[in-house]
Amino acid sequence: MKKLLVVAIALIITGCVCVTGAFAAVGWDADRFDLAGTTPRVFTAEGTVTAVDITNLDGTVTVRPGSALRIEYNDSDAYRYEVSEDGGAVTLTAARTSGIDLSVGGWLSGIRLPFGTDAEMSRVTVYVPDSVKTVTVTNRNASVYAENLRLDTLSLTTTVGTAEAEEIAATGAVTLSSSNGRILAEDVTAAAFTAATTNAAVEADRLEIAGKATFTTTNGRISVDDVTAAEVYAETDNAAVSAESVRTDTFTAITDNGRISFDGLDASAARLATGNATIRGTLVGRRSEYTLLLTASNGSCEPGSGGDGPRRFEATTTNGNIRLQFES
Repeated sequence: MKKLLVVAIALIITGCVCVTGAFAAVGWDADRFDLAGTTPRVFTAEGTVTAVDITNLDGTVTVRPGSALRIEYNDSDAYRYEVSEDGGAVTLTAARTSGIDLSVGGWLSGIRLPFGTDAEMSRVTVYVPDSVKTVTVTNRNASVYAENLRLDTLSLTTTVGTAEAEEIAATGAVTLSSSNGRILAEDVTAAAFTAATTNAAVEADRLEIAGKATFTTTNGRISVDDVTAAEVYAETDNAAVSAESVRTDTFTAITDNGRISFDGLDASAARLATGNATIRGTLVGRRSEYTLLLTASNGSCEPGSGGDGPRRFEATTTNGNIRLQFES
């Protein structure tokens, strides 16, 4: 085993030397790796702005309230930004310029490999006035944050980073989306709310949603606390769902191989489903207010199914128990 490891290392070193020599022979310049210093830039809108659209790479985007539309960013050899203002809409778009340029002797023209990522270099901060009604942020490989905003719609999307919204009052929809990054929402009011990610947690606290609130992820837990909405839908895989002080007409919680727990669930109709785990919690109201439809394969239900109350509660699990309590 040790001999194989030595041989592998030798082959890697030999390959690197050969590649370097080949690039040098055709005049490839290693200085293309170098990243120059940054140049701070500030954009200030000339007219009244109602919509802001930000597209960034590798650096955090933060959106805050301000007396006028102002965008702070950095130009460098690694990143170039284009900012435009047209008819009340301001757009900022980032392009990454650093990397290994693979064009050698006319081969592989225009192809670059990422190199020298610097989160500070590509950080963007946006200050929005009350006139802005729509904010859209699309990021990659970094987090997005929005705080203390009053507007119509807010959309934060990223990959490999957190999407977080705090103290948001929206008359329309609020959407937080990521892949391989957490979703965090706190003190949000909106007509509709969506939090979606993969391989990470979703956490929401103190939400007031006129319509539907949706929370989805895979391989990550979902935790909602003090949420009021016309409908609440939570779904994940291989992780737990927990709900505390949720008030809604319709509540749905679905997972596989994860526990579902709740405390102070106040719903006219509820459907909970999991596998290989327990469903346990406290429902608002008396037992007589509920019609219970409970199924626990290879487990037990306390209390059992039955009743003819106006509230409908349905729960299903396999290889687990169902335990319910009631509070007036």
